[in-house]
Amino acid sequence: KKASEINPFNFQARERLSRLYIKENKLQDAIDELKKISSQFPKNTEIYKRLGLLYFDNKEYEKAIDQFRLVIEAKPDDLAVRYYLSLALGTLKKYDMAIDELKAILALDPKNIQAFLNLAYIYSDSGQYEDAIKTYDKLIAIDAKPEYYIYKASNLLKINKTKAAEKTLKEAIERFGENDELYFNLAVVYEKEKRFDDMVKFLKKTLSLNPNHADALNFLGYSYADKGIKLDEALSLTQKALSLMPDNGYIIDSLGWVYYKLGRYEDSLKELRKAVKSVKDDPLVYEHLGDVLVATGNKKEAIEAYKKAILYSEKEEGLKERVEKKLEKLSK
Repeated sequence: KKASEINPFNFQARERLSRLYIKENKLQDAIDELKKISSQFPKNTEIYKRLGLLYFDNKEYEKAIDQFRLVIEAKPDDLAVRYYLSLALGTLKKYDMAIDELKAILALDPKNIQAFLNLAYIYSDSGQYEDAIKTYDKLIAIDAKPEYYIYKASNLLKINKTKAAEKTLKEAIERFGENDELYFNLAVVYEKEKRFDDMVKFLKKTLSLNPNHADALNFLGYSYADKGIKLDEALSLTQKALSLMPDNGYIIDSLGWVYYKLGRYEDSLKELRKAVKSVKDDPLVYEHLGDVLVATGNKKEAIEAYKKAILYSEKEEGLKERVEKKLEKLSK
């Protein structure tokens, strides 16, 4: 530090000091040093780039954007900076600007996989699902991978194109062979189509390839419980899923629901109270809690749980009407 104190214009000393601060994870100190350098050497775009990356790591996205734009003004073909700029803009939900940056990257590098992936993500995150699907098609044409088919299918499901999602995943299975994630996502499609037997078949296929697939274990266990069948197996499946992902609120909810179906209400209540603390805005979890509270005679608390289920019910088809009937029954 002494060299930079003796001569405040000592570029190398300040630059070394900023690197030391980064190494020690003292991001704000590193930022302060680089700001001093940038004021002394305003044409050094490398400093702006490093400042932008530090602001980005520090979650100061607006400041990161300002620094990245300074770099791009001087070096419009710096694709790495444009990419980070798109990430910062996307994080702030400035979707149109993020899309513009990613399109600029693709104009200069038409096969840039990371740019395509981020573009598809931003389209999906902003509800532009058709554009996301088209982008995944372009990715598949350039560099086909199972996950791109899965992402495409997921976006197709968001616009209720279940048959197209099924076709997409089957094409991937034909191309890549047995794959636990492809099987699992096909099971998700069948669940949407209410094809219970096909869903179970592909969840079992998933588990035959990967016995520790926590999501498949949970999905199958919950599905059995929800139908009130194979409850002992449902318990084993959800317990195993929870042992693999002990902090997952959705799996905790599934275990609580299995206990409810088994008539083990105290065990159910214990798990479902944990679940709503972990997953604070899921209407189905609150409905489950309400059901077990009714079963244990906690009417007042059940009403509160049902009201929260209704509050968060916007994206869960049919839940609001179902829970309103339960509330009406309690108020009689």
